[in-house]
Amino acid sequence: MAEEVESKPRWREWFEQLFADDRDDDSSNKFKKAIKEFASEEIESADTLKIIFGALHVADMRVRDIMVPRARMAYVRADSNRQQILAQIAKSQHTRFPVIGEDVDDIRGILHAKDLLIDANVKNDNGFDVARICRPPSLIPESKRLNVLLKDFRSSRRHMAIVVDEFGHVSGLVTIEDILEQIVGNIEDEHDQSDYEDQSIVPLADHQFRVRGDASIDEFNEYFNVELPRGELETVGGVITRKFGRVPANGDELQIGAMKVRVINADDRKITLLQVIQP
Repeated sequence: MAEEVESKPRWREWFEQLFADDRDDDSSNKFKKAIKEFASEEIESADTLKIIFGALHVADMRVRDIMVPRARMAYVRADSNRQQILAQIAKSQHTRFPVIGEDVDDIRGILHAKDLLIDANVKNDNGFDVARICRPPSLIPESKRLNVLLKDFRSSRRHMAIVVDEFGHVSGLVTIEDILEQIVGNIEDEHDQSDYEDQSIVPLADHQFRVRGDASIDEFNEYFNVELPRGELETVGGVITRKFGRVPANGDELQIGAMKVRVINADDRKITLLQVIQP
């Protein structure tokens, strides 16, 4: 008698197709419809369903949608000494840094704070040289799909990639945590600080902007020369939530005049980050 082969749950098959390199743009709608129809039968956990839709959201996004823009990158210089690098680590509280030469377009490698600590315990008669301990950088285009990048991160065991535009200039960076946050929500530790705590609106490339959900309506209207209705609300996230009639999910979009507004990050209670695209 032939041995029975245990079939995979349908949601696992969807995930495998979702993260395939050759996934076409119509797949997300098919998966969303199938999941909605199937959810009441086999997916009982609301958290499971949220993660599945987060993965669908990631599969539709590109690196440019979530990257830390060039102006916000924390980096170390190739000619820095150990004390200067330690000061940068303490200031930014990151663990990985691009190592640059003459300017940000001259990427020499990626430095991990752990490698710096290990090197500090190794006697070297030639003195300290950050080039000795930095790792090769991974350069990726702005247009790369997040689902493909996540697979690359897993296979290469890297956690950071440098994003370049069509002319080869550095436009930002992205980490594996940035992608995972799009699937499961914000991942914070005791050292986390918002990258945008001192700027409510951050210009990106190609008429795109990153906007914090708690940006004031007055600031938004003045910056984009629009007239969002204020009423009793004070924040842009509040206005967008009211327009949807609910707290929107990551990836939800709407038009405000000629602008497209996309929800980049939202939890169960509020919008934390938006992307604005002007024509």
